[in-house]
Amino acid sequence: MEFKSIIRGVEMTGRKCKNLNKSISLLLALLLLFVSCGSKTENAAQSGPEPAQSAATEPNAGAEPAPESEPEAPEAPAPAETEPEQGMEETHEEPKNGEEAPEQPKEEEETVENEDWKKLYEAEDAKLTSNDVLTSGANGTSGKKYVGKFESSSSKAEFTVTVPEEGLYELYIASIGIWGEKVAKLSVNGKEQGEFTVKNGSTPSEVEMQVYLNAGENTVTVLPSWTWFGLDYIRLDKPSEDRLAAALAFDRELSNPNAGDSAKKLWAFLTENYGNHVLVGQVSDRLSDPEMPAIKKATGTYPAIMGFDFMDYTPSRRAHGTNPDAVDQALTWVKKHKGLVTFHWHWNVPEPYLIDQGQGKLESGQDWWSGFYQTAVDAKKFDLKKIMNGEDQEGYDLLMRDIDAIAEQLLRLKDKGIPVLWRPLHEASGKWFWWGAYGPEAYKKLYVTLYDRLTNVHGLDNLIWVWNCDGADWFPGAEYVDIVSCDVAGTADYGSLQGRYYEKVEEMKQIGVMKLIAISETGWVPDIDNIAREQAWWSYIVTWRGMDTVSKTSDEQLKKMYSDERVLTVKDVAGLN
Repeated sequence: MEFKSIIRGVEMTGRKCKNLNKSISLLLALLLLFVSCGSKTENAAQSGPEPAQSAATEPNAGAEPAPESEPEAPEAPAPAETEPEQGMEETHEEPKNGEEAPEQPKEEEETVENEDWKKLYEAEDAKLTSNDVLTSGANGTSGKKYVGKFESSSSKAEFTVTVPEEGLYELYIASIGIWGEKVAKLSVNGKEQGEFTVKNGSTPSEVEMQVYLNAGENTVTVLPSWTWFGLDYIRLDKPSEDRLAAALAFDRELSNPNAGDSAKKLWAFLTENYGNHVLVGQVSDRLSDPEMPAIKKATGTYPAIMGFDFMDYTPSRRAHGTNPDAVDQALTWVKKHKGLVTFHWHWNVPEPYLIDQGQGKLESGQDWWSGFYQTAVDAKKFDLKKIMNGEDQEGYDLLMRDIDAIAEQLLRLKDKGIPVLWRPLHEASGKWFWWGAYGPEAYKKLYVTLYDRLTNVHGLDNLIWVWNCDGADWFPGAEYVDIVSCDVAGTADYGSLQGRYYEKVEEMKQIGVMKLIAISETGWVPDIDNIAREQAWWSYIVTWRGMDTVSKTSDEQLKKMYSDERVLTVKDVAGLN
């Protein structure tokens, strides 16, 4: 039998075989037989079987033939479990480049991780302190149970969670406000992470925070900032996206298309440093008050920003004899130290709407000097909804009179070329101030009216507008806002407050626009290392007034912050005014 006929027989056998590797083994066996018997010896060829015919005629065509005189065929190299790649030669050489197919199972084992840690952690399974497992009113809760009611400062729910590796994780907290929206606090491994909003509603809703966890076990604790809320569960996941990148994709245009040079210069500085530096600030009534000297003594320098209040310029306070000097103090600060200024306004309601009309003894919080609180407002006379809907012209005219009085003071700063980080109608969503007590729609109309009157009537082009509320439904519109800020207590371990930072990021994503994010009031100054590690790059951080606030941050911590190159102080902002 000629060699070519053997090959043709093998080819026929290979086509019939279900497994290509068996055909390869048959070929090898025949070749060895041919060599041992001599390729030109006709008798040897005749003593061999006819493999092609045997494979073609056997009912089980896939079975490998076993010739009587054929020596045992060497075993072919172990192939991959899948069929060989198309075009691969039928040889017994090792697959080229190590043949990736045999390595695939190992690669899959490396990339497939145990995701049990992503499970949902029920609040009723947590370690509870001063809390109960509740079933009443548990509509929409996981497991038809939840934990509450966080009635005291000692109430808490402590979870033990396990993650595969150290790093940032998304933490989802399902909770429900009892009798309104509340605020809760989060702690991880004994370190406070900041606050989150517990939304009011008939069913729990999730709040997303980002936390830094160690590999292995971690302790996550939920506790009240405001009491009376319910906790359903927490769950973990890895960050689905680079949220810092989302935060840094902010609107780089000022809301006022006709902004002046001073505002543009400050804005360029803020945008250039956002995401890699943090400005520090301090609220104080005047330079001679204890806050600024205490910071100078501890650090050798001053903060970049000094904060002031227009409160006593309000006409209803002037009517009671106030003698304000906040603008004079701001002018001195800028002239002497070249620092930046931020202003807010505790806006006393106009005189006719005050409960305090000199009638004698009042309830707590009803005195004229508390006139920015809703508790001091005569609700029988004052209704912001009616004023903003055109149903109280007298009230509207009085509000415009007040705005014009503050515009005069802002013009003094404009005339000196001083830009202002302007934070009006702050903390409205808390509803303790009258400008927020009538809901988001009335507030937004007032905010837009204020913006229009100061910008277009008074020509104040030196303002950078800082919106200071929580909740997308309170947002007045991207065209009226440059920076969004939040007021937070801070944490005694100088946490970055990244939970609140990324809550703001998510809030802005929900609104559909991204803005710079800042802390406009806090107690403890966050540590810059925590800020960098947890990527909570606030634009600026301003500490609230009072030595009881300033003293919360140790001198050692203040010195660390103010000496770090990533923290910008007064020496870094000279020339911006």
